[in-house]
Amino acid sequence: MLVGLLKGTGKSAEKNYSRYIEVLKHNQIDYKEIDLNSKSFFKHFKEIDYLVYRWTQRDDDKQIASSIRTLFDMNPRIKVFPDNNTCWHFDNKISQSYLLESKSYPLVDSWIFWDKVNALNFIKNCNYPLIFKLSGGAGSCNVLLLKNYNDAKKIVNIMFDHGVYHGEIPVSGNLFGNILFKKIKDCIKKYLLRKKQINSYRQLQKGYVLFQKYLPGNDFDTRITIIGDKAFGFRRFNRDGDFRASGSGKIDYNNKNIDLKCVEVAFEISKELGFQSMAFDFLKDGNVVKICEISYTYNSEAIFKAPGYWDINLCWNQGHFWPEYLHLKGLLNLEKLKQPKM
Repeated sequence: MLVGLLKGTGKSAEKNYSRYIEVLKHNQIDYKEIDLNSKSFFKHFKEIDYLVYRWTQRDDDKQIASSIRTLFDMNPRIKVFPDNNTCWHFDNKISQSYLLESKSYPLVDSWIFWDKVNALNFIKNCNYPLIFKLSGGAGSCNVLLLKNYNDAKKIVNIMFDHGVYHGEIPVSGNLFGNILFKKIKDCIKKYLLRKKQINSYRQLQKGYVLFQKYLPGNDFDTRITIIGDKAFGFRRFNRDGDFRASGSGKIDYNNKNIDLKCVEVAFEISKELGFQSMAFDFLKDGNVVKICEISYTYNSEAIFKAPGYWDINLCWNQGHFWPEYLHLKGLLNLEKLKQPKM
């Protein structure tokens, strides 16, 4: 058994990578650190039985993943985390919407337009407020509350004319209004006129709009993370004076406050779609739980801090677990894999 490890980019990926190594060392399992910059990659490709590449939202990570994923899909001898079922829709809310709606899963009502005329026709007759999202983004980044037709028209014009860069929609402060649009236009001017090199994490987004129904009365969302046969859950309360919860850091880990319907739905979808790992964000639409977004990767510390997990029978079990340990346990199919102190 030889496990290949490919490091993602950014600080969080560095921590995740180190934990995988700790688990493998603790269990005396051989591993190779994969370097795509070296021809040794192809030598290791022939040697390894498993590959772990936990890539992030960064566009450089996405580019690497898209470049090598098919290579492993064509070589089923090598078991991969994340596999294609788990990650093909990662950080792409459009793909997630299409996937969930095609299976009639309880998704928050969403509308996607690839044509400006259809988008403009929709916003003339829709209900406000309305949520606008870029296809990618985490921690409440790239999400706006559109209060009226004028707000929506401005967004449609921007998305189908010049576009907007990832990260230019702020996560706090004055979320909508002249300040925001001035900032967007200034950024467009700066990058297009001065031809400044674009950071790999800030690719231009244009030619589409993604709207979601605004669900009032949600002071928090419910994050359910399924890893194999375990479900971890917590509630994330909204930022002060805001409608968004992701990245607020205001977390309630009391398992008794979790709506078990969320756990049930998350287990059902993960099983049917073959997810190795998936975090589901739930909101309430009246009395019905609806999925807002999904993501195969997440903040590992938040999962570890959960006081326990639900099994597939919705029975509660105490204990703290690192996702990296559970990822390897499932990938390697080793029930006796031991979790080190990390």
